[in-house]
Amino acid sequence: MHLNRTILASAGIWAAAAWASSGSPSLTVTPASRTLHALASYQLTVTTANIDSPTIVWTANGIPGGDEVNGTITADGLYTAPAAVPPVNPVIVTAVLMVSTDPASTTNPTKTVNFTITNPIPAIASVTPGRITTGPFALTVTGQGFINGTTATFNGNALMVEAVTPSTITLSGTAAVTDIGTGLLTLTNPDPGHSTSAPVEVVVSSTLAPLLSTIDASRFLNYATFGPTRASVDELQSLGYKAWLKNQFAETPSDYPAILDNLDLDWAQAQFFVNAMTGPDQLRQRMAFALHQIFVVSGVKVDYSPSYMSYLRTLQADAFVNFRQLMEDVALNPGMGEFLDMVNNDQTDPSTGASPNENFARELMQLFTLGLTQLNPDGTPMLDTNGIPLQTYSESDIGEFARVYTGWTYAPVLGATTKGHNQPNYTGPMVAYEPNHDEGAKNLLNGVVLPAGNTAQQDLDGALDNIFNHPNVGPFIASNLIQHFVTSNPSPAYVGRVAAAFNNTNGVRGDLAAVITAILTDPEAISPPADSGGHLREPVLFVTSVMRNVGGIIADHPFLSDSSQAMGQTLLYAPSVFNYFSPAYRIEGGSLLAPEFQILTAQTVIERVNYVGNLLYGNFGGDVQVDLARFVTAAADPNVLLDMVNNEVMGGLMSSDMQNAILTAVAAQRGAQNKALTALYLAFSSSQYQVIH
Repeated sequence: MHLNRTILASAGIWAAAAWASSGSPSLTVTPASRTLHALASYQLTVTTANIDSPTIVWTANGIPGGDEVNGTITADGLYTAPAAVPPVNPVIVTAVLMVSTDPASTTNPTKTVNFTITNPIPAIASVTPGRITTGPFALTVTGQGFINGTTATFNGNALMVEAVTPSTITLSGTAAVTDIGTGLLTLTNPDPGHSTSAPVEVVVSSTLAPLLSTIDASRFLNYATFGPTRASVDELQSLGYKAWLKNQFAETPSDYPAILDNLDLDWAQAQFFVNAMTGPDQLRQRMAFALHQIFVVSGVKVDYSPSYMSYLRTLQADAFVNFRQLMEDVALNPGMGEFLDMVNNDQTDPSTGASPNENFARELMQLFTLGLTQLNPDGTPMLDTNGIPLQTYSESDIGEFARVYTGWTYAPVLGATTKGHNQPNYTGPMVAYEPNHDEGAKNLLNGVVLPAGNTAQQDLDGALDNIFNHPNVGPFIASNLIQHFVTSNPSPAYVGRVAAAFNNTNGVRGDLAAVITAILTDPEAISPPADSGGHLREPVLFVTSVMRNVGGIIADHPFLSDSSQAMGQTLLYAPSVFNYFSPAYRIEGGSLLAPEFQILTAQTVIERVNYVGNLLYGNFGGDVQVDLARFVTAAADPNVLLDMVNNEVMGGLMSSDMQNAILTAVAAQRGAQNKALTALYLAFSSSQYQVIH
């Protein structure tokens, strides 16, 4: 006989579990005791017998589910210790198997576990400042696990703890001449549970003179972020390129909230600008933005939010991974599967004559990895004896690769099994359905043959490895990324150096963190040649850079995507797989590549200028605030104002002709506010600002 009933109790809904007549219900919880640091978690092992659909009620020191003082316990037995050692220690975690509907009934099997809580392990998240000088210094450390009694050492020497909260600790000390270089800061908590944090580096120098000039720092941040700010320039000047890059590689991605999976793509556009404006992971976001213009998925076709969100998250997560991993994650992403028809792409059907779709096979080679022409290591085309560029692949190669990419469908929804074409699902990568996969042998590039009988995954691995190891990938990706970050016309030597980093950095091929480091720290990026040409700020980067420069605070972010659209770039809606603009575009009659100029028209030029005017003069309404106070204060002396605009807006690169023109215009204005607005309006609207050098 089975008992099945549900009883409503004052503390909630108690489910009286059904139990079998073969024996009395029993409960086992292991271990019986455990020592655990504060803030740490431990999963208990729970088993029951002779009962169907068991319900277990958990308490911590008698409190159902626990609380912040005693720790919390989940329904499946995951105990999380409190932030500090509790008054009653050890914490007694009790599990009650609900056989009777009365929680206090002696017929309910009960087990207890004693958790002895010790002090937390201190964890350092950030240290401010990240660079100090010799002599007395003060540091503010953020993280978790800080307690009264936490001690600190710097290069092995004790520091004074000035103030402490669970998440912030203020320290002071004196740096010696022998500390110059990179010092190591650690925090230690005493017994019970004595523990020490992982060390964090702090740079020590003999002077606080900036490591980088304002010009160098501003130029670098124009490449690597969505626009320099006063704070970011100061930070880079104090850290230097190497330390700044290290910090950016470690930043947590500014993700897209799960709620956006159920909203239109215009909400994703708004969130993109929220992240771009405020996210600390500026380099990761810029890299993901560049990758989304190489591995294009467009809302023109993929306008269903869950599909596009999964793709954006993939690019964020893979911004600094190995390029081979990026290739596979992109190939199996359901958003890309929809856009280039790899999802539900089946082997040839003799009865209908239908053959595998070639879209993904073609674009993966043409636009994502190899290009149409065989390349030298410096990105210049290989030519035959008649001076004609050599092709990278043939139409028959596309057909062979199309056969490789067969048999993939959406991941099955929860509780379902894969049967042919699964219903759309964007919660994970596509999965293989072998009956729809072409198992025949396939001839790939450079004489590689995939044997007959391979699974879909084996064929995919073989094809992606074949492309990844092709000599074109390094210079092709190097050239494309340089165009997006630094200059539309990199020299062959620049491409060659970045391609070399792609091909081999510490014995690894395809390390994207090494590639972006090589791009941003190359001599042609740090000190651009006079004839490099730079590149036009595309609309997305233009609207963010102006906004960040004047400390914009925005409650209504969609106006940024509207502004970018008016300037010719509808974010997430590239017109085709070739991106918002062609990387091969040249201004009519010109010899230099100028991709972003393809969407620059007489109308979009006006829209750029209007955007600057509307922003500075408050025409976007109360949802947008800018901080112009320092410019207004400086306007008491036009020369001081000009210096500030030159340094903070133009990165110190304002030409003498432009300086004279702005001074003349400022002199014609009355009042500090109008003078400041005039100087900023002319600077942001200028071609010198809009083309990054």
